[in-house]
Amino acid sequence: MPLTFNKKLHEYQWGGQVVPSVTQALSEWIRIGIVGGFYVNTFSGQAIPARLFEHAADFGTAVHKAAGFILRGELDWGAMAPELIGPCLQFEAWRRDFAPDISGVEGRLYSQGYGYAGTYDLLISEGSRKWLIIDIKTGGHDLAGPQLAAYEQLLREDGVKGIIRRAVLYLPKDGGPYKLIEQTDARDWPFFLASLNRHNYLAGRR
Repeated sequence: MPLTFNKKLHEYQWGGQVVPSVTQALSEWIRIGIVGGFYVNTFSGQAIPARLFEHAADFGTAVHKAAGFILRGELDWGAMAPELIGPCLQFEAWRRDFAPDISGVEGRLYSQGYGYAGTYDLLISEGSRKWLIIDIKTGGHDLAGPQLAAYEQLLREDGVKGIIRRAVLYLPKDGGPYKLIEQTDARDWPFFLASLNRHNYLAGRR
């Protein structure tokens, strides 16, 4: 049964039924107000004007796309928006420093056990039965641990065995040095699962 994804709606379907995504389950930000408005963090209470929040989201998406082009050797540096060059140079620096053995890029998967879907950024092979999942971030990443734990579960169900480490590759918007930040909190998966159950409860799913 194929998993489908509607990019415009950012909506996953499994067997013709809409299923929650990893980011929807975590639902860290909600929008308040129709015209103008704000996005409010449901955990910290922080409020960001909608225009700035959506610009940041678009920026992160553009960096993700550029990283994919870099990995495929297809990036036209001369055609890039100037503000994207710094983070992309840092992605290149990370790739040069670590020389990663990349096994998967933007892998889209569905959990039949838990009924959610998601797309991880990078899967790195670190040798026999050792793996590293990486999520690329250009902004805040407070809930990256639970997010990556959800991707780890997806990979487990997809047949990946052995040790799976989880990390954020942080590429600052200002072009500052990259950081590879490992996520090791044992509470990450229980937190995601609780968030998924809450999301499904509020949506009336069983």
